[in-house]
Amino acid sequence: MVLTIVGPAASRDPYIVHLMILGSIAAILAVGLNVALGFAGLFSFAQGAFFGIGAYVSALLVLGGTVGFWTGFIAAGGAAGLAGFVLGLFTIRLGGHYLAIATFAFQEIVVLIIRNWDSVTKGTAGITGVPGPPPLALPGLPLITFTSEISYYYLVVAVLVLVVAFSWRLQTSQLGLELLAIRDDETAARAVGVRALRLKIFAFTVSAALAGLAGSLFAHYVRNVSPESFMVATSFSVLVSVLVGGIGTTLGPVLGGIALTFLPEYLRAFQAYRFTIYGALIILVIIAMPTGVAGALRLLYARLRPRGAEAV
Repeated sequence: MVLTIVGPAASRDPYIVHLMILGSIAAILAVGLNVALGFAGLFSFAQGAFFGIGAYVSALLVLGGTVGFWTGFIAAGGAAGLAGFVLGLFTIRLGGHYLAIATFAFQEIVVLIIRNWDSVTKGTAGITGVPGPPPLALPGLPLITFTSEISYYYLVVAVLVLVVAFSWRLQTSQLGLELLAIRDDETAARAVGVRALRLKIFAFTVSAALAGLAGSLFAHYVRNVSPESFMVATSFSVLVSVLVGGIGTTLGPVLGGIALTFLPEYLRAFQAYRFTIYGALIILVIIAMPTGVAGALRLLYARLRPRGAEAV
């Protein structure tokens, strides 16, 4: 996490900063999916749809002059969270692969609406001219502006840190333990009084809301939104980020989101073979590290830790 914060500033490479902004947004998406998949065992292909809902809601509200960036940011999370709540209310009971199919259908429906609701979303042309955040005045600090990529990067990282902290706090709370119990054995969890349905809907809603926040950050960074950014491929990419990073871990989705943003870019030198290599590397990581990169690092630390460290 420290390298994530100081790396781009130290490199002073605009391209690295750009990739780190996109990677950090992808990490927020992955942390959000991890709440549903890693904590509650809810397999979802709709994260790209919630990402798009947040992006369009924030862009439309701010461009319409209805609200400012910060209100639009909160509204993006709220709108995506509401969509997740409604979807979860009708689909969570399905469970397993039926839930996955239902979320995949929702993903496609959202993209179709974005493409065809020309009067609002501008269809395939997308919405352009989305403004960046206004200067932020905090007590005791100089005026913070977001006119440069590095300043916007630290805004995204600040949100990422808060999201990771929230995820960790949720995982270690009583609520999080109940979610993990549902994931591991829902029948046993129900037997001891855990309200499984309510908690799964809660996890699904939180997952969607975090994707909406990521969507707002994305829209105001790239300054335009179009359907191509929120296709099912986006949902698949987020899912792979969680799998590679480590399902159910705190920092695994962050590692996966950032790594899978950088990897395709560094494979461009291989031209036509880069996507083949990209897919092969992902398969290799999943086979070699079934608990993800975070799980492998934890195991490595346990093996290298000096004897008697636990007693200290």
